[in-house]
Amino acid sequence: MGDIDLLVRRADLGRVREILVAAGYREVDRRRGFAEAYSYTLEFYSEGVAAVVVEPHWTIAYPPASGRLDMDRVWARCTPGTVLGVDCLSLGAEDLLLHLVLHAAHAGSTAPLLWFYEIGRLVRLERDTLAWPGFASSARQAGV
Repeated sequence: MGDIDLLVRRADLGRVREILVAAGYREVDRRRGFAEAYSYTLEFYSEGVAAVVVEPHWTIAYPPASGRLDMDRVWARCTPGTVLGVDCLSLGAEDLLLHLVLHAAHAGSTAPLLWFYEIGRLVRLERDTLAWPGFASSARQAGV
């Protein structure tokens, strides 16, 4: 694992920034305001005992598809759960699959084989419940 990705609502970026900065993280902003205006994620790091990078994403897609998905629909399909004792929402299986496929496509030939294993594992584990028409509709919406 190279970083911690968090899916946040775009409207909450200011609050997420405040929380991370208050927790000791510093924002990596190579071109002031560019990432927030034109990208899909921000990047924060902490230099504690071990360097930690946290990336709040406001979409599950990557350029050029990042602005095409209806994220309100993605959020509506999230399911409540718990990670390390913290209540959170998790992506629905179809949205997680789309994210994993788009992530691998974004990386191109540099995508590690592990990512393809994760895609295959998700499909095998969820094969009986995956809503393929919904997945296909979201993929079309993203233009892929």
